[in-house]
Amino acid sequence: MIELIPADFQRVTPLFEGIELWPSLPHSVIEQNQIGRIFVDNSTAPRAAVVCHSTGYSYVGGESETFSDELEQELFDKVNNDVLHLCGTTGYWQERLRTFMKDSSEPYQMLSYRFDENSYYELSTPTKLPSDCRMERIDESLAHLIDQDPESGILWYFDSVEHFCEQGLGYGLFEGDDLASFCFTVLVGAGWSDPQLKTGELFRRKGYATQVTAAYIAGCLDAGLEPTWHTWPGNTVSERLATHMGFRFIGEFTVYNLRRE
Repeated sequence: MIELIPADFQRVTPLFEGIELWPSLPHSVIEQNQIGRIFVDNSTAPRAAVVCHSTGYSYVGGESETFSDELEQELFDKVNNDVLHLCGTTGYWQERLRTFMKDSSEPYQMLSYRFDENSYYELSTPTKLPSDCRMERIDESLAHLIDQDPESGILWYFDSVEHFCEQGLGYGLFEGDDLASFCFTVLVGAGWSDPQLKTGELFRRKGYATQVTAAYIAGCLDAGLEPTWHTWPGNTVSERLATHMGFRFIGEFTVYNLRRE
């Protein structure tokens, strides 16, 4: 396994072109929109690569038996994370990952949606905010307010608030002085933007999630980004919201939760 320097990250782009499931993940690192590392079989002409986002979410592509064996033996020695969530491109890696680090691997499923702009305008009916509510685009001050949880806030995904404001976007909905709901970019790459949405427990069932998601979608479209949506099977609230906001289900895929032994 050879680690690429950031100036050479673009060399692995062809290995991740055309992926339908979670496309923003590898490209967020390849384009250096977010922090990560890339390991390859050949630094000049890579035939296989693993793209490791700083959060531990990673994507492997290309095809090489030698590289896959090295990856299985050396992955945790190369990266700083004790837990990795590994996705694979279709074909070779989907089969290979079924036996990858078998004793320490726990597969789970994710649902992937793509945005259909026509469906969005047909299905979503914008509503006015209540008089005691306001919508704000996330700036540096609001980003720090959101970033209370070190493993789900903006700085979990971006190296700085300033970098988030340059590369990502998001909106917060206030009820009075309280931040009731927010939706912001967690992954951005190759023209796609994947969000995180959260509504405070005291503010649920008021339609706030729909309103803040609509603001996020509008912000993406204005910025020339295509929003995507991912959730876990059985998260019916998220699934219903995705459908209501014009997202089209395209497939279920497997992610492998790996832990350092």
